[in-house]
Parts: sequence; C-alpha cells; structure tokens
Amino acid sequence: MPEGSQLWLDGAHNPGGAEVLAVQLAAWDGPTTLFVGMKQSKDVAEFLRILLPHAARIIAVQEKDQHLALPVPEIIAASGGVAVPGPDVYSALAQITAPTRVLICGSLYLAGEVLKLDALPVG
Repeated sequence: MPEGSQLWLDGAHNPGGAEVLAVQLAAWDGPTTLFVGMKQSKDVAEFLRILLPHAARIIAVQEKDQHLALPVPEIIAASGGVAVPGPDVYSALAQITAPTRVLICGSLYLAGEVLKLDALPVG
C-alpha cells in the first residue's frame, strides 16, 4: 500500500457488527475504503446499508473458500451498484494507489486470509 496508508482488519459480519464499525468510521478523519467479503448465509444488504454512508469506496472481495462465500457480483448488487470488484483481497490491495485507510470486514474467514497474508515473508 502507498506510504501514509493504514490497514485495519475487523471480523464484523452481521448488522450489529456493522453498527459498531459505523461508529468508528464516523469518528475517523479522512476517507476509508472498505473491502467487504461475506458468507452466503449473511445479510450483506443490511450490513452494507449501515456502512455505505461512512465509506469513501467499497471494494467487493471473495474469500478463497468460494463454495460458501458470497460471489462478488452479489455484494456489488447488495451495495446498490456502489461497490467495485476486487475480486479478492490480494487484487483489491493492488487497486490502492493513493494513501488511504483500508478496513477489511464482513467475514471471520476473510480476516483469517488477511492474517495469513500478513505472515508471508516479504521480498
């Protein structure tokens, strides 16, 4: 990510978690880009309805475990067409070209993927 960027990770994956995130997003100065990936069993429309007013940009991503993950086009549709495709965390990170704050959320499994990525050696 560009210098001056921040990367935040949260396991919020339901409307209650989104409400807590919305409070934090409202308290932060400056824009926040959300990476959102969810399981098919979750209410992505309600989750996004709560967060949309607080996000400068939403990037829809799909977890590696695709048979349980909500497909990227469904996340985009649930956002009212506001979200753009990642299509995964690794590709979405490459889309960040200017300093920003990124918050990855929507799934504990997605959080696990990010933590595994962080553990990889650099170089």
